[in-house]
Amino acid sequence: MQKTIIVLMALAPMLAAAQDLESKFPDNMAGAQFGTLIDMPTAGALTKGQYDFELRAYPEGGILSGFTVGLFDRLNFGVFYGGTGIIGNTSDIDWNDEPGVVIKYRLFEESYHFPALSLGYSSQGYGGLLDNDSTGNRRYLIKSRGLYGAFSKNFVYKDNHDFSVHLGANYNTAERDDDQGLNVFCGFDFMMNEEISLIGEYDFALDDQQDKSFGESKGYLNSAVRWTFAKHLLLQVNFKDLLGNYRESATVNRELMIVYRQDI
Repeated sequence: MQKTIIVLMALAPMLAAAQDLESKFPDNMAGAQFGTLIDMPTAGALTKGQYDFELRAYPEGGILSGFTVGLFDRLNFGVFYGGTGIIGNTSDIDWNDEPGVVIKYRLFEESYHFPALSLGYSSQGYGGLLDNDSTGNRRYLIKSRGLYGAFSKNFVYKDNHDFSVHLGANYNTAERDDDQGLNVFCGFDFMMNEEISLIGEYDFALDDQQDKSFGESKGYLNSAVRWTFAKHLLLQVNFKDLLGNYRESATVNRELMIVYRQDI
C-alpha cells in the first residue's frame, strides 16, 4: 500500500495532465531524447553514427564517465568507468572494480498508438562501490540493471510541450549477493520549453530490500532538471533518494551530469 501511494505521488504530474495529452509520433527518437532519465533506462536509442559522452559527478568525490555509440540504427553499445575520491584532496582513489558495459537494442519503434520497446543489458551501477558488511562483498549503491526491457511513449501537451512516459522491468544478473529478483521502474520527462525539462523516476528496488541489502523497502524516488543549453550539450542536476531509502542516508544525494551528443 505504501509503495502504491509513493508511485501515485511520483506520477501525479502525469495523471493531472492526462486529459490534455495527445499521442505524438516523432520524426526521430520516440519516447525520450536520451537513453536514460536519471538512473533508469528508457527505450530511447542513438541512431547509427551518433555517440554520447557522459560525465557524472556524485558524492564522495565520485566521477563516472563513458561513451555510448549507435553501431546501427537499432543497436547501441557503451562503456563506463569511474571511482570515488577522484575530486577532492584525498590520495586514496577507490576505482571501480571493472568497466561497466551497456548494450541496448531497439526492438519496436514507437507508433501513434503503441510505445517503443528496447531490450538491453547494463552492468553499470551508480553511486560508487561500497562494502556490504552483511555479505562481505562490494556492490554499487544503486544496483546495475542487468537484463532489462523498457517501454517509452511520447505525447504532446499544451503548446507543443513534449511529455514522455516510461515503464520498465529488470533482473540484475551481476549484483545478486544480497538480494535478487525481478524489479520494476517507471518515470517521466516533461519539456517545459526548448531548453528546460523536468524529470521524475521511481525505482521499486525490489531486489534491494532484504535485511542484508542497502534499501529499506521504500524504493528510490529521484528527480532532475535538465538544461539543453546548446544543440549537442546538456547539463542535468539530479536529486536522488528523496525518500531516504538507503539505510545510511543522511540527506538527498545530489549529482551533476554533463552529456555531449554528436554524429560521427
